[in-house]
Amino acid sequence: MPRMQAADEREQAQLNTDNMSGARVMTPAGGLQQRDMNLGTIFRDVRKNLYTVLCLAISAGLIAYIIFLKIQIPVYTVQATYVVTATGYNNSAIQNLNTANEVANNFSKIVTSSEMASIISKELGDGKVGGTISANIVEETNLLQLRVTSEDPRRAFLIIRSIMNNQKMILNYLSDRVRLSVLVSPDVPERASGVADPGKKAVQVFLIALAILLALTALLSYLRDTVRSSKDIENKLDINCLGTIGHEEKIRTRRKKKSVQSMLITRPTVSFPYTESIHRISRKIRNRMHKDGSKILMVTSVMENEGKSTVISNLALSLSAAGRKVLLMDLDMRKPSLYKIFEVEDTNIDTLGKVLMGESGTGDLVQVLSKEHLCVIFNTKEYSRSTELLSGERLKVLLEYLKGRFDYILIDTPPMQSVADAEVIAGVADASLMVIREHQVPVPAILEALDSLRDSHAQPIGCVLNDSYGDIGESLGGYQYGSDYGYRYGRGYGKYYGRYYGRYAEQRKRGK
Repeated sequence: MPRMQAADEREQAQLNTDNMSGARVMTPAGGLQQRDMNLGTIFRDVRKNLYTVLCLAISAGLIAYIIFLKIQIPVYTVQATYVVTATGYNNSAIQNLNTANEVANNFSKIVTSSEMASIISKELGDGKVGGTISANIVEETNLLQLRVTSEDPRRAFLIIRSIMNNQKMILNYLSDRVRLSVLVSPDVPERASGVADPGKKAVQVFLIALAILLALTALLSYLRDTVRSSKDIENKLDINCLGTIGHEEKIRTRRKKKSVQSMLITRPTVSFPYTESIHRISRKIRNRMHKDGSKILMVTSVMENEGKSTVISNLALSLSAAGRKVLLMDLDMRKPSLYKIFEVEDTNIDTLGKVLMGESGTGDLVQVLSKEHLCVIFNTKEYSRSTELLSGERLKVLLEYLKGRFDYILIDTPPMQSVADAEVIAGVADASLMVIREHQVPVPAILEALDSLRDSHAQPIGCVLNDSYGDIGESLGGYQYGSDYGYRYGRGYGKYYGRYYGRYAEQRKRGK
């Protein structure tokens, strides 16, 4: 108790300091805000969209492969190599080189002449050559290369074979002092040589598309105007941040593979840092509500899946553990979820709806969860006309009645963008708390919701940043080494101890 009292005093001192200093950072003139680089959120956005990016890049590669196959005609090349030598007894290497250079031009003219084309087309039997013929000397050698290119690999081979069969006719046009010897015989080509491999081109397109899409995803993530840190809450939203709740891995239950265990601070599987962050936030809430004389706190969010129901459940448990008489109330009449978080087996709870409709009294309205030492008002039935149900005087009368029996009443409301229920509840609550999930909701939407709360009776006392991963850049750079190390150590130890303790207790129970 002395330790908790000291913590309360520190929170109260911090509250007074915030009030004296203003605690709100106004935006610069012109409305321009400096955008911070948070590598963690960018990396998670890239990882979240990696499957889509890969599919798009693969699609680009396949399309490129098809296009290259259609627009590019493959060309096949057949080659034969001759050795050019000068006849006579006293020929030398230099003489052979000179002879090869002299023969090259004449040989090329002969094989590409119309007479040779007529001979080839006659031998092939279709009246055309259907290929390109060239002859060149290999530099600084007496080697002569004969090349034939064609769209048909077999036709290219037949053309060069026709030329070689008419070698005697070719020699008649050349000097008598020249001799041609076949060094490399031609073969039917198996692969195209005139165009690039479409497979390689497709891979190149895939890699380029992948790089562009990843860069585009990172850029769009950076440009998204969202809340990425507690500093963003104060700078962009002009409101105090009461605390940050780190990301907590969900644990799947053994009974149902698809279901996950609720992250309540009373469970041994929840990490120590997660529990401590809830306690710190609840102390700040208690001090602020005590100063304002507030008892009814509504906890809301802008959109779904921001974790407000889990946050309000844990805040209620923390306040109850501090010795306060707390009532947790589910007024999300469209999608009630508190009974799921506390794993209540009775799915036919409709007392609250009947009370608000005037069909029942308040006798059985409040339930007590003996295991959590918490009073709750659950609801399992969904109402399509919930706004009309909450707008009546019965809710106000009910809250006034409950106000005298409890120290704090925490109300779980629907998201503010879904329906107008949260705005209706804000008219009867004393204060409000906004839960913001890291890097999810655009800042303009949050500002609009906060303005709506400021115009109501339930003035916002602050915001809570939920499901925060932190910044990769800070972790890699060694920023706040002590807190990061303590967080990781406590988290790992807490999870290990919780799981081990849970299995040990279960074994003892079975043994009995």
